[in-house]
Amino acid sequence: FDVDEHLVNDLEAVTERAFPVIKRIKRLLRAHGAAGAMMSGSGSAVFGLFADPARALSAFTALCDNQQSQNWTLYVADLLI
Repeated sequence: FDVDEHLVNDLEAVTERAFPVIKRIKRLLRAHGAAGAMMSGSGSAVFGLFADPARALSAFTALCDNQQSQNWTLYVADLLI
Protein backbone atom coordinates (compact mmCIF):
# COMPACT_ATOMS: atom_id res chain seq x y z
CA PHE A 1 0.00 0.00 0.00
CA ASP A 2 1.62 3.27 -1.12
CA VAL A 3 0.60 5.92 1.39
CA ASP A 4 2.25 8.77 -0.55
CA GLU A 5 -0.06 8.32 -3.56
CA HIS A 6 -3.01 9.14 -1.28
CA LEU A 7 -1.44 12.27 0.25
CA VAL A 8 -2.34 15.29 -1.86
CA ASN A 9 -1.69 18.97 -1.34
CA ASP A 10 -1.96 21.15 -4.45
CA LEU A 11 0.20 23.87 -2.89
CA GLU A 12 3.07 21.52 -2.13
CA ALA A 13 4.80 21.59 -5.55
CA VAL A 14 4.80 25.39 -5.70
CA THR A 15 5.89 25.80 -2.09
CA GLU A 16 8.68 23.22 -2.41
CA ARG A 17 10.18 25.22 -5.28
CA ALA A 18 10.25 28.34 -3.12
CA PHE A 19 11.35 26.50 0.04
CA PRO A 20 13.46 23.43 -0.86
CA VAL A 21 13.78 22.57 2.84
CA ILE A 22 10.26 21.10 2.64
CA LYS A 23 11.40 18.48 0.14
CA ARG A 24 14.50 17.80 2.26
CA ILE A 25 12.42 17.21 5.40
CA LYS A 26 10.06 14.85 3.54
CA ARG A 27 13.05 12.92 2.19
CA LEU A 28 14.54 12.63 5.71
CA LEU A 29 11.24 11.39 7.15
CA ARG A 30 10.94 8.71 4.47
CA ALA A 31 14.59 7.73 4.89
CA HIS A 32 13.86 7.12 8.56
CA GLY A 33 10.85 4.90 7.95
CA ALA A 34 7.84 7.13 7.29
CA ALA A 35 5.26 5.38 5.13
CA GLY A 36 4.36 8.81 3.75
CA ALA A 37 5.34 12.44 4.23
CA MET A 38 3.56 15.63 3.28
CA MET A 39 3.44 19.37 3.79
CA SER A 40 0.39 20.48 5.75
CA GLY A 41 -1.79 23.30 4.47
CA SER A 42 0.23 26.17 3.04
CA GLY A 43 3.50 24.90 4.48
CA SER A 44 3.41 25.65 8.18
CA ALA A 45 4.42 22.05 8.91
CA VAL A 46 5.69 18.87 7.34
CA PHE A 47 4.67 15.52 8.79
CA GLY A 48 5.47 11.86 8.39
CA LEU A 49 3.14 8.92 8.91
CA PHE A 50 4.62 5.90 10.68
CA ALA A 51 3.00 2.49 11.16
CA ASP A 52 5.36 1.73 14.05
CA PRO A 53 5.66 4.15 17.01
CA ALA A 54 9.23 2.97 17.65
CA ARG A 55 10.24 3.99 14.13
CA ALA A 56 8.58 7.38 14.63
CA LEU A 57 10.58 7.91 17.81
CA SER A 58 13.76 6.78 16.07
CA ALA A 59 13.10 9.24 13.21
CA PHE A 60 12.44 12.00 15.74
CA THR A 61 15.76 11.31 17.46
CA ALA A 62 17.64 11.20 14.15
CA LEU A 63 16.09 14.46 12.96
CA CYS A 64 16.84 16.14 16.30
CA ASP A 65 20.49 15.11 15.88
CA ASN A 66 20.58 16.34 12.28
CA GLN A 67 22.59 19.56 11.88
CA GLN A 68 20.09 20.84 9.30
CA SER A 69 17.28 20.70 11.84
CA GLN A 70 18.63 23.37 14.20
CA ASN A 71 15.85 25.81 13.30
CA TRP A 72 13.07 23.22 13.24
CA THR A 73 10.54 22.46 15.96
CA LEU A 74 10.00 18.71 16.09
CA TYR A 75 7.19 16.70 17.67
CA VAL A 76 6.10 13.09 17.85
CA ALA A 77 2.35 12.56 18.07
CA ASP A 78 0.85 9.19 18.89
CA LEU A 79 -2.57 8.27 17.58
CA LEU A 80 -4.23 5.35 19.29
CA ILE A 81 -7.42 4.03 17.79
